[in-house]
Amino acid sequence: MRRLFAARAQVRHRGCSQPLQRVVTDFGADVAFGQVVGKLREHYGVELAAETIRAIVESHAQAMSAQQSCAADWPQTAGEPLLVAEIDGGLVPMVVADETQADRRRGKRLEWKEAKLTLAHAVGKTTVHYGATLQGGVEVAGRWLLECARRAGLGVNTLVPALGDGAHWISDQVAQRFGTQGRVTVDFYPVSEYLAAAAKACSATPQAWLREQQQHLKGNRPEAVLAAEHLLALRLSRANGLWAQYGDTCANTMQAA
Repeated sequence: MRRLFAARAQVRHRGCSQPLQRVVTDFGADVAFGQVVGKLREHYGVELAAETIRAIVESHAQAMSAQQSCAADWPQTAGEPLLVAEIDGGLVPMVVADETQADRRRGKRLEWKEAKLTLAHAVGKTTVHYGATLQGGVEVAGRWLLECARRAGLGVNTLVPALGDGAHWISDQVAQRFGTQGRVTVDFYPVSEYLAAAAKACSATPQAWLREQQQHLKGNRPEAVLAAEHLLALRLSRANGLWAQYGDTCANTMQAA
C-alpha cells in the first residue's frame, strides 16, 4: 500500500524527515541530548527520545567527518589578490565514560579538550570558509587553515594576512603553510591585553600609557609601541610573564587588526 502523505512529505514509519533532522542536529550541537527533548517539545511540539536524538546527531557528525579532506598540492592559479585568515584555539568540555564500569552511566568524568578553529575569506566577498578540529595537534590545525584559504581562492599571487593572538604555534603554522605569502597580524584585543599587563611596569600612569599605545596601534604605528617598551624588556620579562611569552612574536607582527 502506498501512503501518499508519507511519499509527499518524504517521511517513513519510525523515521525523521530531513527538516526535523536538521533541527535535532542544530539543538544537539548546542546542548546535551536529554535537553533537546524539552526544546523539541517546546518549540515544535515533537516528541523524540534522547536515544533517537543521539543517533541522528552522531550519524550526521560521522557523515561530515567522512566528507572532510585537505588537499596536499599548492594551487597553481593566480587566485584572489588578498585573503584574510584567522586561527585560534579554545577549550570545550567533554564527558568521558569510565570503560571499566558495567553501567556506562556511572563513573563519568568531565575533561577539557582544545578545539582549534580556522577561517579564511577573500577581501570584498561575504563567503567565509571555516574549519575546526579536535583531533591531532597544531599540524592538523595548520592543514585546515591552508584548506580554508584554498577554498577561499588562494593562488600563487595571493597575500594572506592571518589574525592571531600572538601564540608562537600560530606564527609557526602561518609561516609553514603560506611562506612569504603569509603574515601574522596580532589582533587588537589580545595586544591590548598584553600591553595592559605591561603598562604597570612601563608607566606611573598605566591607563594613560595604555591608551597612548592603543592609538599608535590604530594608526598602524607599531614601531612607536615597541619604542615605548623595548628599554624595559628585561624588567618586563621578570615582572610580567604574559608579555615575556608573546613579546618576540608581537615585536615581529604587532599591528592593529
